[in-house]
Amino acid sequence: MSGPAGGTGVKHRDIPSIVLAALFAGLGAWVLSETAAMSALGSVFPRAIAIAMIVLSLALVVQQLRRPPRPAAALAAAVVQLLRTERLAPETDAETPAPRRVARPAAERPPASQGSTARRLALAAVMAAWALLMPVVGFFVTGVLAFLVLLAVANYDRWTWRRLAVQSAVGVAVVTGFYLLFVKVLLVPVPAGWLF
Repeated sequence: MSGPAGGTGVKHRDIPSIVLAALFAGLGAWVLSETAAMSALGSVFPRAIAIAMIVLSLALVVQQLRRPPRPAAALAAAVVQLLRTERLAPETDAETPAPRRVARPAAERPPASQGSTARRLALAAVMAAWALLMPVVGFFVTGVLAFLVLLAVANYDRWTWRRLAVQSAVGVAVVTGFYLLFVKVLLVPVPAGWLF
């Protein structure tokens, strides 16, 4: 297998990943330090997220540091190839000019996906209705209804009774899982409403 710069497929150290992971570990440490001023119950969720963020970021750093460093020649070739692709570096062959980028006429452009605007608007409407109805009706019921309506909005395939039953069962299971996680494990109060 050949890599982008003609390598042998060996995964080399990725410096941007190391830098970003270190930044996220630092952010997690800051969030963890900020939870000291919170109540014991209020700090459960932020502490769990911060600890997970630190552990996973440090795991990524360790994974990247265990990989061999990228050879200098391959790194230079990758940078030159990137610059040529972006037309920032001149071509080495002076006789062959670089091709110019010309915008295609509207008639030649690929068509935009049909129905995406209506789906986006429906997504926003369902999310707004969910947020507005949650304090009145309750977290669990509005969560199940919003999940099922969003599933219908996002579905491009033809509905069958089996698909409807399976996806409805999955929706109820997912919302039930989140409800129990928030209420029983993380002790986060959720809107009860006139149902639950």
